Amino acid sequence: MYLFCNILKTHKKTVFIVLFFWLVMVLPVLAGSLTTQPGKDLLAAEKYEEAYKVLWQAVKNNPTDTYINILLARAATKLKLYDHAAAAYERILMVKPNHVKARLNLGIAFYRMGSYYLAEKELKELNKPGIQARFRDKAKSYLGRIKQKKSSHQWSGSIAIGRIYDSNVNAAPADDIVDTIDGSYRLRKESTEQSDWGTIANLRITHDWDFGLKGGFSWKNSFVLKNYFYDDESDVNLNMISLASGLVYSEKKSFKLTLPLTFDYLDYGSDPFYRTFGIKPRLDLFHTSWFMTRFYVTLEYQNYNWDKRRDGAYAYVGFMPRVFWSDGRFMLQSRFGYEYKWARKDFRAFQGLKSESLFLMKINRWLRHSIRFEYRNRWYDQRDLRYRNTRDDDRYKIETRFTILMPWQLRTLLSFDYTANDSNVDTYDYRRKRTMIRLEKRF
Repeated sequence: MYLFCNILKTHKKTVFIVLFFWLVMVLPVLAGSLTTQPGKDLLAAEKYEEAYKVLWQAVKNNPTDTYINILLARAATKLKLYDHAAAAYERILMVKPNHVKARLNLGIAFYRMGSYYLAEKELKELNKPGIQARFRDKAKSYLGRIKQKKSSHQWSGSIAIGRIYDSNVNAAPADDIVDTIDGSYRLRKESTEQSDWGTIANLRITHDWDFGLKGGFSWKNSFVLKNYFYDDESDVNLNMISLASGLVYSEKKSFKLTLPLTFDYLDYGSDPFYRTFGIKPRLDLFHTSWFMTRFYVTLEYQNYNWDKRRDGAYAYVGFMPRVFWSDGRFMLQSRFGYEYKWARKDFRAFQGLKSESLFLMKINRWLRHSIRFEYRNRWYDQRDLRYRNTRDDDRYKIETRFTILMPWQLRTLLSFDYTANDSNVDTYDYRRKRTMIRLEKRF
């Protein structure tokens, strides 16, 4: 202490100059660290917008700090601000050109932006001797994706298998006494509500062909196959095939127009139930990053193999606003529309309102939950006035679903749904409860 006091008296001016320069160097770092911790805490709490604002202020105070830029890039990535994330990684590489993780994440950010040339340039830098295998392997994985993305033909799809419990497999009334247009009748036991377990097998394949023309023209094809195989051989299995093919025109962050021709086929066991041919134009308008509106039109001809009186034209017009909030953790969409069915004879024709509301919540990184409510009100043809006394016009359906995300693009889906006052194709109402669990692999 005595020695320090002597040095201070003798070299007072020199000591103060050293302290001054030391404070100049240390204060920005201290200020950055004081701001970093709140940003880090906000990231951990998944409050990405607030974290981004806090960390951006920290970066402005200390733009060359590696750790602050990494945190800022994480927040920007969560907000899908990939250009801002790329800028953060570039600032790191300006100071530390050999920072392998920053270069890998820069390449991934360019990939997510759709800048495949820049992404390739950065990721190829990691395919060199001396780079850790985990970074090199991940870079190779993204280089493979880029090669696929640069192709004019894109393929995707999913395959799923699972189990289903249906409380009303045969879509029949719970009571054996039913009202028909010809009076009240007693049904046979096998014609009333029957429950059963079954196996689900679903397949979906989508093909996008990018024409490479200015303006975003492409052609999209899709194939969907759904099968329900019930355990009891007396219960009729359900098989559905849906095909769609048509032109797509899109402007990024503006709108997307799809004009598909469609074909649907449904049969129970080996007996064809119906076929439909039509067109389903759809327009998506992207107003902001958190709000969009979708417009639907369906025009089709329905052909019933077993009852030609039901053949006829079907039309549906609707729109659906969708909104996201809390950094995309919540989503709400509501669809409103009007449908019309023209049939050849009596009560097979109808018209009315259809609406649907869906609420989706991302509970955490691996768990999603959604709840959907449907309402339909059909006014049946007046050509047979007696028919209106045999069933309700309203139908209600509610479904809740839990989705568990897993590695290797696997997911487990567990759903419960309940339908009230649905109308059988003949003359009575029924109710149905179903539980489904399935494992899905996406590719």
